[in-house]
Amino acid sequence: MCQIAYLENGCEKVQTMPNDPPSKKISMDEAISKTNFGCFNYIVIVLSGMILFSVLMETSAIAFILPVSQCDLNLTTSEKGILAAASLFGTICSSHLWGFLSDTKGRRAIIQPTLFLAFFCSICSSLVQNFYILSTLRFLNGFFVSGFSATIYAYLGEFHNNIQRNRAILAASVIFGISCISIPLAAGSVINQDWQFYVPLLDITYKPWRLYFVVCSSPGFIAALILIFLPESPKFVLGQGKSTGAYQILRKMHRLNNGRKVEFEVFEIDEEKESIENRKQMMDNKQSRYPLLKSIWTQTTPLFKPPYLRSTLLMCAIQFGIYWTNSGFFMFFAEILNKMAVNSGSSIDHKMMMCDIINMKSVNNTAIEIRSTQNQVCFSKLDLSTVEQGIILEIIFAFGQVMVGLLINRVGKFPLLFFILVVSGLGGIGCMLTDISYLQRYLFIVHFTCGVAGSIINAAIVEIYPTSLRAMAICISLMMFGRLGGVVGTNVIASLLERNCESVFYLSGVNLIVIGVLAFFIPNIHQRVSKSS
Repeated sequence: MCQIAYLENGCEKVQTMPNDPPSKKISMDEAISKTNFGCFNYIVIVLSGMILFSVLMETSAIAFILPVSQCDLNLTTSEKGILAAASLFGTICSSHLWGFLSDTKGRRAIIQPTLFLAFFCSICSSLVQNFYILSTLRFLNGFFVSGFSATIYAYLGEFHNNIQRNRAILAASVIFGISCISIPLAAGSVINQDWQFYVPLLDITYKPWRLYFVVCSSPGFIAALILIFLPESPKFVLGQGKSTGAYQILRKMHRLNNGRKVEFEVFEIDEEKESIENRKQMMDNKQSRYPLLKSIWTQTTPLFKPPYLRSTLLMCAIQFGIYWTNSGFFMFFAEILNKMAVNSGSSIDHKMMMCDIINMKSVNNTAIEIRSTQNQVCFSKLDLSTVEQGIILEIIFAFGQVMVGLLINRVGKFPLLFFILVVSGLGGIGCMLTDISYLQRYLFIVHFTCGVAGSIINAAIVEIYPTSLRAMAICISLMMFGRLGGVVGTNVIASLLERNCESVFYLSGVNLIVIGVLAFFIPNIHQRVSKSS
């Protein structure tokens, strides 16, 4: 085959290859299997875990920074709410754009520049004093974070075959979950330092909370540098009609996994029919009056037509519900647990229902008093209990990701997904049914474990959709509807927590149970990887 002769490029075997009989076409999944699983796969998995970790670091940074920066920035309660939501709004506004670009321009071509741009926005965020400029920068940070947060699932999945894909995505999620333990530790160790210095050129006092912006963006910057040495997704390259380029990428994978001495066999890769049709449609779009809008429309509408309509609606609803609870309660996590800790410490025999504790007007706790007063009292350090409770939550989250990674191929995606969502939902309802303080705290933390289900959903999306629609599907379901669920959940919980506290927890618990039932209808969710495979 002449194209393989070109790929060998200078090797002694070039002379014999053109005379070989044409090899039969094999699917991309079979071609990936021939590279074997090895060093290259481990690098991509670790990199993906690092990028997922960067997503959470970037988006959660403001939650730890707001309490200690409110006086430096002269923030009101409403302004703190705007800052907290700015990054989420950025991800919602840009998710459709990044999904389109990653499906048409490439996974790596979007992930790497958005990592650098998000890092730049965080550096600038650490150097500003004005609320409006900081809000704009956090919006832009979320805008660029959206570019790599969903696309990385497609990038990782497309380097693995059907047998390896679930494990690879969940292995990256395990690395992400374990890394998350360092978030509260980093917040406590960086923000609680005592140094500060004045920067005359910018007229700001540089304090530890400003440095924390830089710390949170550092994993993304390192990941962007690593991506310089990694190739584009072979499935995407094949989808562009470049079978030679796809073979070159597979050959590089084989060399890293097996060593230079092991020869990579010659074969031709059969392209997916959906990719061929999508490429023809994109060429037709270039002839239209508005090629960009036409291309976006062409890339989006297949998701909302058969055979993908039901899958898309299900994924959007499930992502919305998971983030409604997980992100919605995140802003209130530390405050709620701090109040419960104070109550349990004041009197061992004193039992109260959880909502009575949350809505107590007078609490002997400095951190909570500071949250309830606007600019009257300032503090420059995080409360130790906030750090401790954050560590407990992240340890449970990491353990959950490890267990999912170990069991997903043995048990299947649906049983794990259903179990996680139902147990999390019952945890939220259980909070309202007991007056034992320590049991309330642990049930509340169990309620947060619904976030573990997100990695299973993303693994299912990668399997359901073809290469040409995969990134767009993840961006719309996760970054648009998922983040929208977080924004809606935050506002609903904030408005009802004081006036009708019990209904918030019951609503959140029932929401997760209903989502667990909906997961039953996800296509291919009941399939397992056979032991022989």
